[in-house]
Amino acid sequence: MLTRLLALFLFLLITILPVHAQGTQASIGFTNSGSPTSIAAGGSQHVNAAALTFAANGAAGAGAGTTPTITITGHDSDFQVSVTTGTTPSASAAIVTITFAQAFTGSLGTFVQLTPANLNAATLASTSGGEPYITSSTTSCVINANTTALTGATQYIWNVHVGY
Repeated sequence: MLTRLLALFLFLLITILPVHAQGTQASIGFTNSGSPTSIAAGGSQHVNAAALTFAANGAAGAGAGTTPTITITGHDSDFQVSVTTGTTPSASAAIVTITFAQAFTGSLGTFVQLTPANLNAATLASTSGGEPYITSSTTSCVINANTTALTGATQYIWNVHVGY
């Protein structure tokens, strides 16, 4: 009887499960403590899952001006950065350096997308030398002011995605 139940279970597992998965494979890696370390979808690492519950840390640079307010919400793979500039932001300088809660493996941390999330940030793209750019490593990313400085006492919001 046990053999028949096991055979039925394996049959169902092999025939029915792939239909519901629709060709997408996913895997989750865990540490000995049971915390997830990575989630892979379709064979490529997708998110730094170990840091899903931790906000990244940010440090203001001269590109944000004197005494700016910086807020980062989200997790290592997808977060929003809000910068309310202080006085006299500098051109061609770091606005904010974001240190990930946990380093990414391989080159995943080096694929970072910066997207404007409010009108002030979006308007920078139409200003010559105004659109900020992002540099990154597996442990951090930096939002940099271009050749035109940000406007003082103004809020800029960007969405950041790390990964493929």
